[in-house]
Amino acid sequence: MSIVTRLTRIKTRAEATRLVIVYTLLGAALASGASAVEAFFLGTPVVAEALGGLVIAGVITPLLTGPLARAALELSQREARLEVQANTDSMTGALNRRGFFAAARPLFERPDAPLSALLVDLDRFKQINDAFGHAAGDEVVSAAAAAIAAVAAPQGAVVGRVGGDEFCVLAPGLTEEAAQGFAERLRDEIRSRPLRRGDLTIRMTASVGVAARRVDD
Repeated sequence: MSIVTRLTRIKTRAEATRLVIVYTLLGAALASGASAVEAFFLGTPVVAEALGGLVIAGVITPLLTGPLARAALELSQREARLEVQANTDSMTGALNRRGFFAAARPLFERPDAPLSALLVDLDRFKQINDAFGHAAGDEVVSAAAAAIAAVAAPQGAVVGRVGGDEFCVLAPGLTEEAAQGFAERLRDEIRSRPLRRGDLTIRMTASVGVAARRVDD
């Protein structure tokens, strides 16, 4: 595998360090061997020439590969950040539609595993917008997203914002009966987080629809 290919696969600082070490050792070994062969044919001291080649390569190789590895790591991290941004709803931190469907695809590719889908729709959201303004509506949606995430995360569920005030939750491993209890926990958590704006309190409730994939025994 070429060094260019290896550089494009760097994802962590440990991988970058490991790459520099590997190529430093390889470069030092090759340089030492080449110097020894040259010294043998020229009749000069083999050990001295081999050590010289070893030292030179040991210094030059990391100076060349180190910056390349750091640049590759920075590029990989930047791409990862951009990928997260492209898949995340900036207001709530939940997955956006693109990110949600990408994360959902592997779950649907396991037809023999229990899987439940829950659609969470905030109640009277239009009335909240009309009464308190769109800024308050945004705060309500964000608070609801945080409540959903608090319940979904321990379950390993995938959460996506699929509409203005609508969220979809995919919960692997839950049967229909278990998903009903999960839906109640979602509703209770959302209800338990009223939004306070000055002297006003906006109480949130949500309706949750549940669908479960049937798995044959």
